[in-house]
Amino acid sequence: MRPNGHSPKLQPPKAGTETMMGHRAKFIDGDEWDALTKARQFYGHRAGIVKSIKRRFNKRMRRQSKARLRGDGGTAG
Repeated sequence: MRPNGHSPKLQPPKAGTETMMGHRAKFIDGDEWDALTKARQFYGHRAGIVKSIKRRFNKRMRRQSKARLRGDGGTAG
């Protein structure tokens, strides 16, 4: 909460910050944005929906990290 009583605006993730889990990475679609940011509080996701979105996001991060370690850039998607 800001001192003036207004909540802060959501900022998009910074480009080029794709790292392993625990760090901000680019979101592919609005579902990830809605489920993995503070915007989540405004949506009434059914049971298991957020978990499936998180799983999809984390699988993509692991796949890109492994590809980067192998040396093919990690752009497969």
